[in-house]
This record gives sequence, structure tokens and C-alpha cells, in this order.
Amino acid sequence: MSNIARVIPFSEVVEKAMTLARDNTAGSRDKFKGLINRAYTQVIPRKEDWSPLIASSSISCSAKYITGTVAITAGSTAITGTGTTWVTGMTGRKIKINGNDNVYTFTWTAATTGTISPALSGANNISGAGYTLYDDDYSMASDFDRLLSGGSLYRYRSGRPFVINEVSERVWRDEFVNGTSDETMRCRLRGFDTSLNRVVEVNPAPNTAISLQYDYIKFLSPMTEYNTGYITTLANGLKAVTGVDTDFDGYGSATSIYYLRIDRDGIGDSSVWYKVSSFDSDTGITLASNYNGTSIASATETYTISMIPLLPYNFHDWMIYSAAIESAVDSEDPAVQGWMAISAQIESECKKLWKNRNPNKDIEVEQ
Repeated sequence: MSNIARVIPFSEVVEKAMTLARDNTAGSRDKFKGLINRAYTQVIPRKEDWSPLIASSSISCSAKYITGTVAITAGSTAITGTGTTWVTGMTGRKIKINGNDNVYTFTWTAATTGTISPALSGANNISGAGYTLYDDDYSMASDFDRLLSGGSLYRYRSGRPFVINEVSERVWRDEFVNGTSDETMRCRLRGFDTSLNRVVEVNPAPNTAISLQYDYIKFLSPMTEYNTGYITTLANGLKAVTGVDTDFDGYGSATSIYYLRIDRDGIGDSSVWYKVSSFDSDTGITLASNYNGTSIASATETYTISMIPLLPYNFHDWMIYSAAIESAVDSEDPAVQGWMAISAQIESECKKLWKNRNPNKDIEVEQ
């Protein structure tokens, strides 16, 4: 059993799953690392809206721009403004030109010139026409995975949330409104931006600059472990760790939590972990607490640095059983059937603790 309260580092989770499945063959560690990460990042998070994974953010919608008039030749992509002050940030916005039914994508060139895509439709040139330049696509949070079940955007009005529902493609097509409005009524998720963040499209786009809030399920990145090189110095009662042939600061990230163990002190259920306080250099790290094992001096001891799951402790055994079940060749094996029953029980317990937050009430089954 891990010596850390309420958490089992990734490496120990992997080793527990291997032990449960009685699979220690060549290559099995990499296989179980993949299975644990699949359970961690995909299988478990998508079953429910688990409260530890719920986060909130917002998108800042731009106001429409209608200053001046435009001129454009039929079949052309070049658009000229009169009295306009277009800026580079308008690139990628939609433009609706009065007297033309289509909506185009605008690209900025200068304060009074730009291009549209596709080329202007119809046989008539346009001159001195009004227009609306607006934005209806916005990037979600960088760790966004999905909206909550039945999810939505919302804005506050008189202190109460006004819901903007995520709709199906059919509803989107049936109810879509070109242009802008004082009331944004619907949204849909579509594609990714250049940083691979999810994009939400709102319709109609807002007339004025507003902030739209949303609650979402966070994306969990796969967990990793690191064991390149050796530990050469680590004194009992101290926190400084020295390695050789290591790249500690190249591995560690400020956005994750890591633990270190010296493998001779135990692996699997016998692991003794120490939280890493900082990655100081290629060969140096500092622990958050003093090392309690036998001092290492001028030796070459193997070690493991492991990330921890960003799910509560209750979920860790679920990952172990999920990986063991998926690794099994025969799903009818009585042992596998037993794992499935235990996995189902853990899922039920997690629902009580982390879905409706009432551990004394049974979960209602949705029909």
C-alpha cells in the first residue's frame, strides 16, 4: 500500500494492475501504462460529470462592427471600405453585406481594404453598401474536454443565468439565423483553433461585447514516469537528491505533481514515495520532506519519478481494475468476472461521492 495518503502515483497504479492481472511478461509494463492512461483520460471521465473534473471559464464575445460602407465587384474577393477603421484582429470574422444573402469570411489588409472568401456571389457590383462584421467563433479553455451533460453557455441577466443551449446539427441548421442579434440563442462545438483548443460557435452572434460563461469537464493529460540514469547521492534526513545521466529539469513540469522513490526501498505495494519539491537541474532535485531510507553516497541506485492521478483516491482502484479487465484474454474467466463486479461497485461508490455529493443516498438510475 502506498505510503502517501489519498493518492497512488502512476507507477504504483501500473504495478498494481500488472500484479492483479498476473502479467509481468516482457513489454507488459508499457501495455499497462497505456491501459491505465486510457482508463484515466477516456473511460472514467466520460462516464459521468465527476465533480473533481468540473471547471468554469468564459468567452469574451466581440461587438459587431458596422462603421462606414463597402464596395466590391461581382466575382471579386477584394473589398474596399469608406469611413472604415478595420484592424488586423478582424481577420477571420464573418461579414454580411447589405443586399447580398451570403455570409463571407473577412481577412484584413488595411484600415480600408481587405478580402472576402468566397468571392462575391451574384452578377451585381456593390457600392456604398452597409455591412456587418462580426465574430461567432471562440476558443474554449486550453484544458477543455467537453461541456457538462446537457451543457450550455450562459450569461447573467438581473443576477440570474440566461442559458444558451448546445444544440444538435439538425437544430442548428433548422434554427440558424444569419448575422447578429441582441439575443444569442444557441451554440455548438466545432473543430479546433491553431493551438488545438476546441472552438464554440454562437448564433446569432451578439450585437454588443458580452461575456458568456460555461462549466466544463477538464481534459486529463496522460500520466508519465521517469527513470533514466541513477541516483548517486541522497542522505538520510536530507532533501537534496543528485543523479547521474539524468535530465530531471527536462522532464519535470510546473503544471504537474511528482513523487520519487528509490526502487531498492520497494516497488508496487511496498513503494515508499517522497514528493518532489523542485527540479533544480539536469542532475539535481529537492524533496518536499526528508529522506528516511538508508543514505546513498557515490552509488548508482535505480529510481522512479512518477506523476500522480488528478482524480481523487476513490478512482485509483477503478483504474487498476479497468486496466486488468481490458488486458484479459478471456472475459468469461471467473477472475475477470470478479474484477468486473468490483469495478462496478467502485463506480457506484464514486457516484455517491463525486456525482451528487451525497454519500448516504443511493444514486438514481436514469431511464
